[in-house]
Amino acid sequence: MEKKKIKEKTKERAITLIALTITVIVLLILAGVTITTLTGNNGILTKSQEARTTTEIEEAKEQAKIDISNWILEKSENGESTNLNDSIIKEILTDKEYVKGTPGESSFITKKGEHEISYSELYKNELEFLAGKYYAIDTNITIGEKTITIPAGATISKIPGENDVDEGLVIYITNEEVKEEEWNNRETMQEIYNQFVWVPVENPVLDLTPDDGTSLPKEDSDTIKAKVQNEIDAGRYPMAIKNGEDYIGVLYQFTEDNDKVKVELYENWAPLSGSYEEPDIVRLYDEDISNLNQINEILNTNYSSSTDFKNDLQTKFNAMVKSVAEKGGFWVGRYETSNMINSNSAAQKINVVKGTMTGINNVTWYRMYSQQEIYSQQALQKSENIKSTMMWGSQWNQILIWMRNIRNEEKDSYYVTNSLGMGNFGTNDDTESGIVNTGFYEAKNIYDLAGNLNEWTLEVNDTFNRTKCRWSLL
Repeated sequence: MEKKKIKEKTKERAITLIALTITVIVLLILAGVTITTLTGNNGILTKSQEARTTTEIEEAKEQAKIDISNWILEKSENGESTNLNDSIIKEILTDKEYVKGTPGESSFITKKGEHEISYSELYKNELEFLAGKYYAIDTNITIGEKTITIPAGATISKIPGENDVDEGLVIYITNEEVKEEEWNNRETMQEIYNQFVWVPVENPVLDLTPDDGTSLPKEDSDTIKAKVQNEIDAGRYPMAIKNGEDYIGVLYQFTEDNDKVKVELYENWAPLSGSYEEPDIVRLYDEDISNLNQINEILNTNYSSSTDFKNDLQTKFNAMVKSVAEKGGFWVGRYETSNMINSNSAAQKINVVKGTMTGINNVTWYRMYSQQEIYSQQALQKSENIKSTMMWGSQWNQILIWMRNIRNEEKDSYYVTNSLGMGNFGTNDDTESGIVNTGFYEAKNIYDLAGNLNEWTLEVNDTFNRTKCRWSLL
């Protein structure tokens, strides 16, 4: 009897040892999993450290950007260059409380965690520092190698995608500082404030003035075209040619060739010939004094003949070209102009805003021209140097050259050669006409180029009519 009890106890002990062994094995497995979870490449501790590092780097970047932004604002208010580079940022950040020791040649070390940060990360897009900035006076800002004049009363957009020079820098004419929360409502901002987009022009002028400073004779028209063609072949597209004291606009056409946009001289462009050139008059209409009187009544001018008008157009064209050459570009109205009426009465308070179709058709060209001229008095009253004008055809061409690589994927084509489905005609295929609100389709942040209404410019088509209303700022 006693022996039986001993055997039973031995069996129980054996079962207990097996259970203990299994438990230990399970605990070891769990411990291994836990250690891996905590310390592996994707472990909790590793991820936690990475998150801490990221936070420390972002905090340092944010503080650096604040200091850089303050430096830019101080320089811009004093009219000084705000162009950033490694050495300038090094100077700005030296001796800052979050910077350890002396920054290196291409990066700096933060005290917290001693993380290295590249200077280039801080000025990849300098406009980030100026987004939402309101300008009380006309101010030149330098972005990379480009100097841009921001008119007084304007604010650089703080909306994502609207503050990049290459993709379309947008300014809002606010005439006062905009509250932070307003920028969160994109639609409201676009429907309230007039907006303009910066169009960069890389090769504004080709100087063909003879050595003696005189003007080229009319018979040199073909020679001029040949020299401009040489520029095109070299990948340059001048907006105008200089001929003595005056400038002549260069007009282009766009076709598709081997899956790319080919920019060519407009086939009918004939500089110095009095046909298909810019600036010039439309003899069929401009020689009718009743049309010029529309301008006279609105602008208080005294054009008594088409010759007077043509001379004034040449003066304004010269001023436009010089401005574009000096600034490297121009501002263009973001939308079709609206709120005009076909009347010779006092100027209307017209708009360049989204979501309207009031007063954008059935308005004479002369009324439109006058409105563009007086826009400075209405919305740009704070600016001393920036003026408004109806766009010239040569400016229009430069916009198309700038956006020539934008695709119309629906039509397997390019926007500037085939804008079907991308315009404002009220149907997807643009086969029917019908006015719709401004702001239907955009390219480079510029809307309504592809249709809805004719985009009238100052370009003359065979001196009998004008072609392609939109503003530009000089």
